[in-house]
Amino acid sequence: MVSHVPALGILLDLLFGILMWASCAQFLMTIFVNEDSKFMLLGIVRKTTSGALFVVRYIAPSFLVNKVMPLYLAFVLFILRFYALPAILTYDVVSFSAMPLEALVKGVFIDFGLL
Repeated sequence: MVSHVPALGILLDLLFGILMWASCAQFLMTIFVNEDSKFMLLGIVRKTTSGALFVVRYIAPSFLVNKVMPLYLAFVLFILRFYALPAILTYDVVSFSAMPLEALVKGVFIDFGLL
């Protein structure tokens, strides 16, 4: 399923995909947990996404609140993964589950008989 994607595409998609899902998790956790909480999982996710959040603040609209910034980062990374990477590296992505990271995760679930 992922064999038609070049190796550089898989590596970049894995990096952007992990950052995208970590920023989604950070946004969801900050809904329920205080931002300056000592919650260990939130600290790990915050350290993972801090560099990307620093970069995306330069392109983000000024009216966005800091709590929404991880969700905006996830949106930007999704657009990069779904449109920019396939266009630059010339491979096709038909749906969300056909993206390299999600296809690998879906393949693991299928191998274990969970789907």
